[in-house]
Amino acid sequence: MDEFLAPFWNLDQVFGWAETRDPEMVRAAALPRYGAPKSTMHIQVRSTHTATALLKNGRDVDGELWAASGWIPQIRRFDPPALIARHAENLGRPVYQGYLHKDLRVEEPFDAKRQKLVDTWRLAPEADREEVAIIIRELNTGEISRLDMARLQKLSARLRRDLLDLLSGPEVQGPPRVYLREPFPTLKYLEFLFQTGSLTATAQIPGYPLSVQISTADWSGLKIGVGGQHDRMSVWRAGQFKTAGEGDFENVRVARDEVLRGFPAERTEPQTAAPDEANDDEIRAVIREAVAANGGFLSQDAGAEIVRTRFPEVRRDRARGLVKQVTGNEKRGPQGPRRNSANNSAQPQ
Repeated sequence: MDEFLAPFWNLDQVFGWAETRDPEMVRAAALPRYGAPKSTMHIQVRSTHTATALLKNGRDVDGELWAASGWIPQIRRFDPPALIARHAENLGRPVYQGYLHKDLRVEEPFDAKRQKLVDTWRLAPEADREEVAIIIRELNTGEISRLDMARLQKLSARLRRDLLDLLSGPEVQGPPRVYLREPFPTLKYLEFLFQTGSLTATAQIPGYPLSVQISTADWSGLKIGVGGQHDRMSVWRAGQFKTAGEGDFENVRVARDEVLRGFPAERTEPQTAAPDEANDDEIRAVIREAVAANGGFLSQDAGAEIVRTRFPEVRRDRARGLVKQVTGNEKRGPQGPRRNSANNSAQPQ
């Protein structure tokens, strides 16, 4: 059986998938039928290489994890190794171009015209978005050297105008901002998802053959750490990591479907909002303020009402979803009396 399709994954498989979204990482981290499994260190190193290759191809998985968690990464100055700095100097290239790593961030100078085109492109019909992407790619690769106005006429007037404004103006000058972003704390995030019930783990207690579900109360005193004879991820009581055994809970596994919901295979883009509608980051900021003001707890319904008071145009379902994302709280709040009449119609949002 393909281990990627198995209904349950072990912790190393969950970790590898969260950091790379690569089925091969899930297969590599599976427990073999015979012989010793790959160590967690092997999985972590391989995950870093895979995530770096994905970044080169345009997908920033660590960035997706930071966005999904709502946590803010620390950043620090990029101080390249001396060997790489000398090599780049000999080649006459910027040193950051010779240092490919998933945590290295390079931000080009802000281009207002480029940003305006991006904003217009996001709201354009799919056919227009695809055509603009093809035009820019062909210009960058030299397949075309000038614009075909007849081709541009197929685009909406606003998208055509913003594209021409960008291509006809001078390129923005200035050095890029280069820095290192803190690596995403994937193990800490997994513990958080288990503690809040967003992910559920099943395991065996040593010496007891039946499976048990590790509760959120259990997780308050547990940690995921590397230990045991195979140096694999295990679940231990806080401060009780050992070099023998498989943990205080053995054979810990998580349902594949839960993992795929929490860590989607496809790239997660920021939700596009209408021009006058609040974006997700603005809504999350309001939710975090409300959580702090309510002593760390906020139900979905209460949070949704706070959001809609600040942003009346935001639909209740969207607000509830963002509250759940920020707080991990599954409770919607008081539901009120049940309505059994078949004549009751849905109320507008």
